[in-house]
Amino acid sequence: MRQNVLEFKSDIKEWVAAYKEGKDNHWMHPIYCAYYIVKHQILDPEKRKAFIEADIKHSYKALRNDWEKNSFRKVVNDYIGRYPEETVCTDK
Repeated sequence: MRQNVLEFKSDIKEWVAAYKEGKDNHWMHPIYCAYYIVKHQILDPEKRKAFIEADIKHSYKALRNDWEKNSFRKVVNDYIGRYPEETVCTDK
């Protein structure tokens, strides 16, 4: 697995453990959405947007109004930005 995916996965495990202990209260739904996008390298902005919108549509009971939907989009994009794809230079 790529390093950014491993770091993201490790952070998620820490957040879940903290949540179970009552120490932290992360909103896990957008974090898992962002993790899926990072893990599966959905790099095309249109495909990424379509995936997020499909997740929002699927979560119509949890994301009832525009403010919640916009917050979800913002959090997903923030987490995607925290774990960018690393570029490897192969020129010698």
